[in-house]
Amino acid sequence: MGKRARVIATLFVIRILFISYGYNKEYLPAGGSTAMMPVMSYRTSNFSYHGYRLTYEGVGSGTGISRLIDGVYALAASDEYVPYDVAREYGLINLPILVQAFVFVANVPFDIRLNATVIADIYLGKITYRDDPSIKALNPNVNLPHEPIYAVHRKDSSGTTAVITTRLSKNSEERREKVGASDTVHRPVDDIGHGIPAIGNSGVAETVKKTPYSIGYVGYARAVELKLRVVSLPNGSGEFVRPSIDAFSRAVESYDKTYGIPGNFSVYILDAPSGRPIVSFGYVVIYRGLSNLSGEAKEAVKEFLRYALTMGQGILKSAHFAPLPEDIVERVLDILNSF
Repeated sequence: MGKRARVIATLFVIRILFISYGYNKEYLPAGGSTAMMPVMSYRTSNFSYHGYRLTYEGVGSGTGISRLIDGVYALAASDEYVPYDVAREYGLINLPILVQAFVFVANVPFDIRLNATVIADIYLGKITYRDDPSIKALNPNVNLPHEPIYAVHRKDSSGTTAVITTRLSKNSEERREKVGASDTVHRPVDDIGHGIPAIGNSGVAETVKKTPYSIGYVGYARAVELKLRVVSLPNGSGEFVRPSIDAFSRAVESYDKTYGIPGNFSVYILDAPSGRPIVSFGYVVIYRGLSNLSGEAKEAVKEFLRYALTMGQGILKSAHFAPLPEDIVERVLDILNSF
């Protein structure tokens, strides 16, 4: 942690000592990403500022952003970077708050390797059985059964879906044309009866867990929580890397070194040269300058974000997320200090 971040953390500790936890003026509602819910719920439940507290609802990234725009939430958490045109129209900004990974999980009794092209074809309904030749080619030493594949996916508006569909569209022109990349998309696999919709990260994870030979996509933390088998995927160097906090951090660092993290933080780290593929920032979405809030409510949200960027980074590894790189923390704190 840099000098500025340490100073802010120290000031936060000093301030928190003077807070009376028994007196709550107002609850400030927040919500959004279900993938980030374990961390956001913990952070909000352990924070208070001059009687203000925050609550968090896991309703999906899209719903969270809509409720922020509608004036229901003080802030939203999103796996998806809110597009420039939407952010400009409503005066929103995206601030990284953590590093997270998304994984494909499979209900199979063996370890399995897949790649984005094969997975795209599964969700297109083109690959329907576990012993398909394209899967055999990636798993020559596995005795693959002739069992149907059921593709579990998000039914609700989901930032996780936005990240995953962006990755799958990268290697499949057919998928780009038929499905595209968004927080809600049509699933051709549903048309052949091999698709299963579910609500939230937990819904996808639970459905995969109870459906033999299924595949689905979730935040890594949810996969660990339910002890699901994670599919091995190649990174930008063609290496199959097991998921770990270190592998997530390496992905961010190698991407930044090779390509550079843009000034507005708009990036999905899908094929970094090193580390685990399909890594992304988890964002807090707020009104620029917190213009939707005033007085102590505004200061409470600013203090919460400072806490999340400093002391709050400490809980991430135990929750299966990676902390932000120090330079990213400094950049986000500069933005907050400009309000």
